[in-house]
Amino acid sequence: MGLNMRKLLAFAMAGLSVAATGCAMTAQHPRVALSQPTGQRAAATAASAAQEALLARNPLLAVVQAENAVGLAPQDATYRALLGRVYLANGRFGSAETAFGDAQALDATMGRVAVIKALAELAQGKDDAALATLDGLKADQADAEAGLALMLAGRRKEGLEIMESAARAPGADARARQNLALGYALLGRWDAASATAARDVPADQLPDRLRRWAQIAAAQDSAQQVAALLGVARVEDPGMPTALALVAPAEPAPMLAEATPAPQPEVVAEPVAPVAIAEQAPIVQRSIAPAPIMAVATVEKARATAPARLAAPKARPIFAMASKPRLRAPTIRTGGFTVQLGAFSTARRTEAAWGHIAGKAGYLAAYTPSGSDFRVGKATLYRLSVGGIATRAEASKLCTRIKAAGSTCFVRTTANDRPLEWALRREDARRA
Repeated sequence: MGLNMRKLLAFAMAGLSVAATGCAMTAQHPRVALSQPTGQRAAATAASAAQEALLARNPLLAVVQAENAVGLAPQDATYRALLGRVYLANGRFGSAETAFGDAQALDATMGRVAVIKALAELAQGKDDAALATLDGLKADQADAEAGLALMLAGRRKEGLEIMESAARAPGADARARQNLALGYALLGRWDAASATAARDVPADQLPDRLRRWAQIAAAQDSAQQVAALLGVARVEDPGMPTALALVAPAEPAPMLAEATPAPQPEVVAEPVAPVAIAEQAPIVQRSIAPAPIMAVATVEKARATAPARLAAPKARPIFAMASKPRLRAPTIRTGGFTVQLGAFSTARRTEAAWGHIAGKAGYLAAYTPSGSDFRVGKATLYRLSVGGIATRAEASKLCTRIKAAGSTCFVRTTANDRPLEWALRREDARRA
């Protein structure tokens, strides 16, 4: 992404920090390069006009220009993020959620887009969807703004810890400190809120800042808090124009393709039973009893064809091996942190991914893979993770080892994760 696009994205994502700090939005507009093709130049011009309209407090004109930019360059994630920001400024939270989701689908590295998308979901009262969006952030994307969004979504302790860490980090800016101050205000810790805010806010402006935060904290639910935070009221939303719908597949194809190991002859052909899980790596399930069953068939054939004078071969206790195993309860870890290994389009892929990842990291045999499922637009994704880890430091250490082995992962708090059904079957087979 070029410098101009970075500036445009920074403007598109300005909403949360502006709401917390009370600063006016200022951003340099991307210059239109004459070397660009005509369509790209027109899209850049429309995007710049949308920014100017927002700065001039003309959100309706901003919608027209931002929609023009997306129509001219529908595969540009930055323009879709800007469109989401414009919808947000108009109180059209449903359309904003769609636009931010499209931007994520086009560029999964846009972590801040996920944070603002979570705000749009909270503003609609979709707290569970917002938490799922925030849980999908990578560890290095959990900044002060993500922490504030988590607090608004109800996970206040976790959100505050993230914001305190971000505000105390070397090079922390006023935005991180003001988000932390607002976090203290949401908890009713007004002394801490005032002291933290005073580091960047002039003394004559501090009372107004605290009064505004008090109004946000007094809101009855997360939807009202977000509306107060953004300074906009929810309006009737006609939805994004059909012509702007993202045509590209919603699920992240590269990750799914990489996570799926090559087919092997031992893979069971029958589909795996549905697993109530969310986003992790696949595992290859191997057939448990093919050899014994074939042996039984051979014995029966021998009985049918042997001469009458020969005694029938003595039956062997083979049938018990083919019986359905009784699932036993595994040793479940109860810690509060999870290392997520991926998210996949089917539950079966999580089993294949586990085989691929655990094959490179043998120490994962000490863990029972877990997960959960969640919705992304019209698609359902299935997480693959290992959880029940006592501390974030321990989970981060495990994730570092996994990355060193050539796989990807990130650390999050445990939420709705449970052992996967195929993992329980495998563990029971090992104990039998």
